[in-house]
Order: sequence, then C-alpha cells, then structure tokens
Amino acid sequence: MYQQWVAEERALIKACFGEQRPYWGHMINSVSSPPGFALHLKACVQRTADAAHGSALNILEVGCFAGISTLAIMEGIHQFNLGHGCITVIDPGCHVNNLYPNEAFDHGGRDLATWGQLDLLDYNATLLGWRQAIHLQVNYSGRVLPSFPDAAFDLISIDGDHEYASVLTDMREAARLLKRDGMMCGDDYGMPGVRQAYHEVFPHIPVPPSSFWTLRRTNDGFEPVNPPIEAAARLDFLGDQHSRFLATLAQCGFFLFPPKSWRFIHDRAEAVLRQYARVAIYGAGKLTSVLLRLLDPVLVQRVDRILDDRPESASGGLPLTPVRPDTLRPGTLPDAILVCCEAWDMDMMNKARSRGLSTPVYSVFQGGEVQGFRRSGFNG
Repeated sequence: MYQQWVAEERALIKACFGEQRPYWGHMINSVSSPPGFALHLKACVQRTADAAHGSALNILEVGCFAGISTLAIMEGIHQFNLGHGCITVIDPGCHVNNLYPNEAFDHGGRDLATWGQLDLLDYNATLLGWRQAIHLQVNYSGRVLPSFPDAAFDLISIDGDHEYASVLTDMREAARLLKRDGMMCGDDYGMPGVRQAYHEVFPHIPVPPSSFWTLRRTNDGFEPVNPPIEAAARLDFLGDQHSRFLATLAQCGFFLFPPKSWRFIHDRAEAVLRQYARVAIYGAGKLTSVLLRLLDPVLVQRVDRILDDRPESASGGLPLTPVRPDTLRPGTLPDAILVCCEAWDMDMMNKARSRGLSTPVYSVFQGGEVQGFRRSGFNG
C-alpha cells in the first residue's frame, strides 16, 4: 500500500507542475491535515459575507502553512461575496517539505526538495488568479499584529504557533482587531496551549463541540457560533484532487504526513514491537489506526492494549477497544508503552519524563527511551 501510494503521488506532482496546474498532493507536504478546517473557514467567510451585505471583506489569517486555508478563504470571497475582499496572511514560513533531494524533479531550475510551504502558496495562488488579493507578511504574528488599528478586520483565523504564550497574544490581539459582528475562528482546541489561552481570553465561552472553534464579537463581548458548513462543503479550487483527498482519507488517512515521515514512523514503531512482547499504544486517534494497518500483522499481535484519556472519542478501525491509562495496575503492566499521537506528543512525553512507573516509554516521533509513565495517565 505504501509503495503504491508513493508512486501515485510522484505521478500526480509531475502532472501538476508539468501542466501548470495547482498542486495539493502530499509529496511536498502541501497539506498537514484533512481539509476540514479549510471547509470550516470557507463557511465562516459565507456567514461573514452575509452580514457584510456586499461590502468588501477584510480578512486576517494568522498561520497558513502551505495555503490550503488561505485559498479556501479566497474561494469563499469569490463564491459568497462576488470577489470583493482580500486577506492579510502572517506566517514566518519556517516549514520546508520533507522530500529527499531530487526525489521529485526540478521545477523552474529549482529542486522541489528546497521549496518551503510559502513557495507552494505563491505557486497555487498565482495559477488560480488570486495572488494579488493575498497580502503575505513573512514574519511572526507577535511582531505584526500590534501594528494594525482597532476593529480592522471582518474575520480573523488563528492557526499559528500553538504554544500557550503565542496563542494568548494572538487571541488578545484578535479580540482588539475584530469589528463588531465580526467572526474569529481557529483550530486545534484540544492542544494544551490553545485550550489554556482560549479559556483565559474567553472565560465565559463554553468548550467548543470539536477542535474547530468560532466566535462572534457582540456589543459586550463574544458568543459562540456555528457557521453553515453544508453550504461550503466543497473546495472547488482542489479540482480533481478533491475527490482524491476524500478517498485517501477514507482509505487510510495518509494525509497526516508525507512519505518520508511515514517511513520513519513505521520503522520506529516496528523497532519497539520487535523488542518487546507486550506493548501498549498510547493514542487512539487516526494516526494509530493507520499505523496498525501498515505494520506487519504478526507484530500488531504484540499490541496488548490501546490507551487514551478519552477512549469514547477513539478513531474507528482499531483492533482493540481503547481504555484509559488509569486502568493500568502493577502486575498487569505492558513491557513498553509507545506514544502515538501527533498533536499531544510533546506534552505527553514531557509529563512522562517527570514521574511514574519503570515501564519504558517510546514515541513514534523521537529516538530513544523516555522513562516515567505515570499510572494515572499523562493528564495530571
């Protein structure tokens, strides 16, 4: 399955760049997650456009990665506001793709392995004819946001640095910059820094129903809203790649990481499973579900349990029913624990270092062993 997918991706990237078509595949890490948040953003644009009654929209995006969210906003501006509007995008452009040199091919005399995510945004936006409406500031948000005047934007998206201090600054500045009746939205509520900052800035707002959160500025504060996702349920700029995205997502979720990263994750998990007879995997999300399908079935039999702090929210397709970490008891401990979670990895590993049992703890993202899994779980 893995090799077939890599071959298909190579064929797609060559076709797109060779024919001057937008590219949203995985080979140069153009998408770090499924297009769910991009669809959410497009729906937010629709709701904002309805309230603007034809006025040009001024939108701010903090963090764009390779721009699928940016172009979802642009598509929403054209679909719901007759193209009247522009986006200011703030991103330091720190990410580069994960290809080995020359694994794809050269484009315009430049090896694609040297491209950063903002190069891909520029390429795709230019081909779609939207580049002039995107005002890109290659910088950190904390340096740029204070320069904007109060109540300057109709819609603000926050999806930049997820560390607490950065998110706190972004949210506080966004609250100042948003117009009355304007909308603010973001992703990854479940990440510790995002969650902590969210409840500090908006202490009276309840927990959002998913990782996406959306607020509207009222006369005396903010209130949660649910944008009309159904009306914006497709990203047309993806073209024929849209159905491929959804098919890939349904099949095995390869959208999470580019090929080189998947090979590392696979090999890391395989090494742990070969070393120990009974391994507990911490993390019951999509990453675990996909990884267990890629591994040798004989090695998967060594997984004797799957742990998760919220087993009721586990991904489908898991071979075992997830249980909470506090169910572990002396005498029933596995030989090792493998942390398998892309969003909470560092948080869990930092807590695992500080206290706990002698059971060795590994991560699919880091080399070496981390001692200190706490019997009551990582969240305490």
